[in-house]
Amino acid sequence: MSLQYDKNNEIEVVVVSESEIPDATPEQKITLTDREKDKFIKKVEKIVRISGEYRDCTAFLRQYIGMDKCAFFNNISKATNKKIKIEIHHEPLTLYDICDIIVTKWMAAGQVLNDLLVAEEVAELHYEDQVGLIPLSKTLHEVVHNSDKLVIPMYMIYGDYLKFLKENEDYWVDNKRIKKKIERMIQQTKELTDKSFDALDVKFTYIKCDGFEMPVKILDEEEVKTEVDKKKVEKKKAA
Repeated sequence: MSLQYDKNNEIEVVVVSESEIPDATPEQKITLTDREKDKFIKKVEKIVRISGEYRDCTAFLRQYIGMDKCAFFNNISKATNKKIKIEIHHEPLTLYDICDIIVTKWMAAGQVLNDLLVAEEVAELHYEDQVGLIPLSKTLHEVVHNSDKLVIPMYMIYGDYLKFLKENEDYWVDNKRIKKKIERMIQQTKELTDKSFDALDVKFTYIKCDGFEMPVKILDEEEVKTEVDKKKVEKKKAA
């Protein structure tokens, strides 16, 4: 290594020979325990949910893509009743699954994990329509999350989630949980029958107790008046 100066001694130039340049050290893959990775993914997921970008995205979907009404019950809509709550559900991958895949990709590339930057990439996927989404009423949303009673067919899901899965296959193909979820959705869609949607049928259960009359279904106001008058006559006769 040698030093050189310009004629006015204002600029110092350091000359380094090729033999003195150290070999580049490849980035090392980041390793986390399952517990550490789960904690980091949940943190990223939370950042995405509370971000302004995510809120703007869901607002756009509700206003312009029709996600202000339930995909199974179109009459359940915020357009007709502001008190109705329509929730946007991630399917077939949950938001946690998506964050998991992106975190796995960063780790495989040896990138330093930054929760804000990872969350930014996940949010961008929503804007690029690479995330599967479907609007559900609050009740149906709970059914989907807490039971296997309702099947969501692939053709009802909005978004090019298949593109996301193909482009990131290396980062989920070994994840048994995610792989099983995708395989099950494909199989359930293939095996759809009329009974697959039995959970949507309205059913009423009456409990008959000794000493109490079964409820009588009243169709209109006139029938209510007739029924009340009938009860009054019966009461007078009994007296």
